[in-house]
Order: sequence, then C-alpha cells, then structure tokens
Amino acid sequence: MTLDPYALCPCGSGKKFKWCCQPFYKDIDRAFTQLRNGQDDAAKKIMEQVVQDHPNTAEVWGRRAELYWELDQRDEAERSLDRALELQPHYATAYLLRGMLRHEEGEIPGALLLYRKATDYFDPSAREQLAEAWFCVGQCEVMLNRPLAVRAAWQIALNLQPANEVVQNSLQKYFETQSPYPTLARKAWSFRSIAPDADPQRAQAWDKALGAAATGKLTDALRAFEQVTAVAPADADAWFNLGLCRAWLGDNAAALEAFDQCVSAELDDDRAGEAWALAEILRFGHGMEESCDWAERMVRYQIVDIQKLGAALKNDRRFTDLRQMESGAVGGVLLERPMPAAHHNLALFELPKLLAYVAITNNALVLQNGNSERLQQARQLVESSLGGAIEFREESLRAPEFVRTFQLLLDLRLPSGIADDLAAKLMREAIVQYLEENWPRRHLRSLGMITPLDAVGHAVLRRKVLGLVNFIDDLTHSYVPLPYNVDRLRHKLGLPMMGAESPAVVSGKPVDISAMNAAELASLNVDELSDADLELAMQTGRRLDASELAGKFARALITRPGNAQSPDRFTAFNHLIQLALAADQPEEALGLVEAGMKHDCEHNEGRRRNDYDLCGAQIYLKAGQPEQAHAAFCRLVERLPSNFDLLGKASEGMLRANRRAEAAEFAEKGAAAARAKGDKDRLGYFEELLAAAKR
Repeated sequence: MTLDPYALCPCGSGKKFKWCCQPFYKDIDRAFTQLRNGQDDAAKKIMEQVVQDHPNTAEVWGRRAELYWELDQRDEAERSLDRALELQPHYATAYLLRGMLRHEEGEIPGALLLYRKATDYFDPSAREQLAEAWFCVGQCEVMLNRPLAVRAAWQIALNLQPANEVVQNSLQKYFETQSPYPTLARKAWSFRSIAPDADPQRAQAWDKALGAAATGKLTDALRAFEQVTAVAPADADAWFNLGLCRAWLGDNAAALEAFDQCVSAELDDDRAGEAWALAEILRFGHGMEESCDWAERMVRYQIVDIQKLGAALKNDRRFTDLRQMESGAVGGVLLERPMPAAHHNLALFELPKLLAYVAITNNALVLQNGNSERLQQARQLVESSLGGAIEFREESLRAPEFVRTFQLLLDLRLPSGIADDLAAKLMREAIVQYLEENWPRRHLRSLGMITPLDAVGHAVLRRKVLGLVNFIDDLTHSYVPLPYNVDRLRHKLGLPMMGAESPAVVSGKPVDISAMNAAELASLNVDELSDADLELAMQTGRRLDASELAGKFARALITRPGNAQSPDRFTAFNHLIQLALAADQPEEALGLVEAGMKHDCEHNEGRRRNDYDLCGAQIYLKAGQPEQAHAAFCRLVERLPSNFDLLGKASEGMLRANRRAEAAEFAEKGAAAARAKGDKDRLGYFEELLAAAKR
C-alpha cells in the first residue's frame, strides 16, 4: 500500500512519513510479508540488510526486535530493544514491545511500568499505538486487582479508537455483565467540580488538570492537582481529585494518602464517606496487602506423599466440600471439628468454625484464611494429622479478590439434609453475628487500628466508619443479595441511615429487637417481653458492648420458669457470671453457676454441664480455692479425657495457683493424649507445661 509522504508516519512518532520511516518502510514491510509466508530466513536477511543500511535509526531496531520476537528468538529481540533505546531513550515502541515480552513472561508489575512509559512517549497523534498501549495497561491492572485503573486505561483506549470491539467487550465484561467487582468499583468516577468562590489561580490549575485528563494525559492532570493541594491544603475536593487521579494511574498507596486528606478536610459526612468507601476499594489492589483489613494469609506446603495425603483427606471428616474446580485444582474447606448431623433445633453455636479454605494444585497443599488465629489452628491441625505427607514451604499475605470478601460474609457451612427455612435462619444469624458483633470490635488498619465502636466517637474517624459501612453495604448487594439490611449496622453505630425509619421500628411490621441501638433497648419493659425477646435483647446489648443493659435482660430471663421452646439458659447465666467476676464478687458468681447447673439439669437434660463446671473451676481459682477448682477440673477431665483445651486450661490454672503437682497431673494426661493422636504441636505444649510444673 502506497502511503502519502506528507501523512503522519504509522510508527507513531508524530512526524510526516517522508521525514521519518519512508526510506526503509518498504523493505521492512517486505520482511514481514516473507515472515507471514513462512520464509523466516528470507525475512531475517531482508531485515539485517535494513539494519546495515540504517544502523542509527531506533525504529529499524524496534522493527527488528518485533521480527525476532515473532520468531521466538527473545534474546535477539531484547538486544535489538537495548540498541533502540540507546539511540532514542524515549522511543515509545521499544517500551511497548518490551512490556509485551515481560507480560508474556508473567512479570506483570514490570510490564505495566513499561506500558505506562509507552503511553507517555507516544505522540498524541499516534492513536492506534496509544490505544494498544492503554489496553495493555488495563490488562495488567486487571491482574493486579485495581479496577479504577483498569477502567481509566480502557476508557482512554476507547476514546482513541471508538470502534475497537476488543476494548468495548472488555469494558462490558468487567464493568457491566460479568463484572467481578462490587458496584463502587464498577462506577465511572469523575472529578469533582471546583468551588464557585475559588481564587482565579486555583481555578486555572483546576481547568488545566481537567483538560489533561480529558485527553488521556493523566500524569499532567496529576501534577496539576498536586499543585492545587499544595496551595490549598484544606480543599477536600482537590484532594479527592488527586486521589482519583493517582488511582487511575494505579498508584493506590499514594491515592489512599490523598483520600485520607480529603476525609480530614471534608465537612460533609456523605462526601467524606464516599471518599473512604472508595479508599477501601483501593486496599484490595496489589501491593496494598499490609493495609487491607480483608487481606488473606496463605500457607503453602509441598506434597511429598500424595497417596498418604489422599487417604488422610478421605478419612478425616474435618476436610469437607472437596471437589475439583474448573482450574483442575481440588478445593474445599477445613473445619475445626466434623460437621454435626442436621436436626430441627440446630443452633449456630453447634456448627464448627471454618479454619481454612483448602486447595491442592501443582503438587502443593494451600491453606487460606483472613483470620490469622484460625489459620494457625489450621496449620497445627494439618501438620499433626498429615504428618509426612507434606512439608511446609512458606506463609504469605495477599489482598483477596472482592468476591472472596463477599464469601467471608457467608462463612458458614451447613450439614446436608438441613431444612431450607432453618438454613436461611442460620445464615441470617451468622451474618448478624459477624457484622454486628465481630466486625465492630475489630481493630482495623483503615481506622488506624481502632475499632469501629470506638471510632464513631471521633469526628474524622466517624466519617471513615461511614465509608467502611457503605463499602460493606455495596458488597452485600453487588453479587447475590444477602438477607441483611445494613441500616441495622448504621443504626447501632449511630450513623445516618439510608432508610427513613429505624430498622428496629418499621411501620406495619413487628419491632425487631436485634436491630435496636442502646437507647431503644433501654426503653423496653422487661415485663412485657417474652422469653425469646428477653434473650434477643440480651444478645443485642452484648453486641453493643452494653454489658449492664444486657445484664438487665439476663436477670429477668433466669427468674422465669423453664420452657421447652428455650430450655438452654447458659448464655444468660454466663453473662451474669462474668458481670459478677468483673465486680469482684466470686461468691455471687458461684451462686449463679449452681443455679444455672440446676436449671440445666431440670430443663435442658444437663447438656451444658461441662460449661458450668468449667466456669466453676475458673471462679474457684479466682477466689483462691484451688482444692475446689481441682475437683471441678477432675470431674471435667473424667468426662472429657482427651480434650486438649480443657487439659491445658486445667494445667495452666493449677500453675497460676502454685499447685504444681496438680498442674503436672493434667499436663501428663494432655501429653499422653497428644502422643496417642500423634499431635506433635500439642505434645510440645504439654511438655512445656510439665517442665514448668516440675521446676
């Protein structure tokens, strides 16, 4: 095809063809024609002649690199790119091609850096090359889980080539029909407008930034907003725009700093919450693991005996849901104990905790969980039960995919055969327990290691809590909707709700005690509440850290006669026992233990006998009555001779009471049980206790 000598050169330099690549264009085109026809040697011969004729032209060396890449001669391609960059350090095509080489090798961060350099160095008129470079940027950002950067890159590519179907389909897949991202991450975010009363100098810099962003020159927009925030550090909207620009460029750590400044300067709670919800999205990106509250820990083992591993997994009922996934790996979960059989009164506390997600792939066993304490439990269990079948290799931290975080809210395994209505009830209880009891008490990195319950009392941190709750709300609606109204959590934390009414008092519906805040709970009349409502009010008070208020409902509950519908009153008695101990009233606590045990024997078939005995033993220790504590521990050990936790508590308690002989007695029993089960970690623990008791 004949090219107009005065048209822009197809190499992307921005120069006219006549004064750029015309002298060697036909020969290079001939070389690639030979390559497409399978004439590899002829193609190389022509290309080498072009290089000999034009040894100091970067584009020639770049096209030589492309040819040798096509021939799968990577070393020769790399040498050609080295030479091209020696001749022209800002030669955009070299960065694009080298990025593709790194990309194929799986070196994604390195490839991304090269692609971004290519977008900076191509002339603005090189629309085809720029579109390709920006599309490659987006592909890398997908793999690094940075959705804001993905969308920004692909939108620029589409602006450059509006008819490009590959870009169109990619945007649709990731941000519309099959999106792996929550709604906040799919949104087409835009810069905030400048305040009408801004000074002319700031307005000029603002307009410059907006203009640069519109043409795809994000680095120019970045510099402009950096200048604005330098001269107007209290401008929340400028900080928001700087954070957004940094996020579009994939610099999530710097973007997080800008959004932090935005929240501190912002006076509007809703706008501040929006910024911090967006900041939470950024924490899921590559390189943000240490600042992500949802980060997953991963433990990897090498499999050294696959037959032994297979037999152990088959026979150990704590490994469940094992199945082959699309990737070919085997996946499942590890529970703290085997799943109980389904029955119509199955309660949440009877279900075993999930210790880790399990994957078997590429001759490796991998355990994953965001809860480090549970993951350590999983490690102990796996290393003691799988023995010589595996060898530890490494433990690492990674930011999870968004959908994995969504699964954490559904971190519940149910026995087969369970009724649908009971399954739905247990699922809702598990979500309520996580969001209203566990999450508000977590020390979060996003809040400077402060809990949400404490943070809502601080002006700036309160706005951040609002943003985090908005993120959770978005997460619960972005995939399969969860049976939970996040306004309940907002209401309990004293945050503005999306709905007009309190979720505890909805017109035309019964009052939902579990959704009440402390003030609403305090207004309830215990005499008007049923047993079930009293228990629910007590649990709600505990979730709110309103211990005395919960105690009011617990006291009312234990004074009522037992009934077949709610025979188990241990939770109420135990709450009052802990309140008595906190007030240094061990005698009252012991009286509650005796009363609770009597009620349990009369109405609950003594199912909680062990729990009451353990409470009694620990109270005796605190009251300075080690003989009675020893007797209580002995009764428990007689019923549960191989319970490691119980034997450990008994030995440690006797040690603290300076009853070394009794401590040694329980430690020896624990060591014997550990030997019998081949549990090396537990054995080491009990041997340390035994050594301490004999000193």
